[in-house]
Amino acid sequence: MYEEHGQLEESFTIHLGAQLKTMHNLRLLRADMLDFCRHKRNHRSGVKLHRLQTALSLYSTSLCGLVLLVDNRINSYSGIKRDFATVCQECTDFHFPQLQEQLDVVQQVVLYARAQRSQKAKHQQGK
Repeated sequence: MYEEHGQLEESFTIHLGAQLKTMHNLRLLRADMLDFCRHKRNHRSGVKLHRLQTALSLYSTSLCGLVLLVDNRINSYSGIKRDFATVCQECTDFHFPQLQEQLDVVQQVVLYARAQRSQKAKHQQGK
């Protein structure tokens, strides 16, 4: 699908707040998302400069995010999740825990939230 249509891009500016409005810029892209995660190896020093800029932007006030749509199986690595995990393993920056550690935390939080919802539903049925 991506190969047929190429990259599509649309930008939006949204204002949030009733009295004190804050402006946010939003850019939607349809592209190969892993291109945004891989280090570019065009020039000899290009990788180092790209990694330095990435590290500096992690702690800036101009935050960026990427949403990667996957299925609901947290610990299965297939398709785009496998490719994303491979990119994560290639990156040796130590700003965040390993991908598997992050996924384990997500799984624990999901299980806890599910238990809380179940307990709340049982409590409400008992009333």
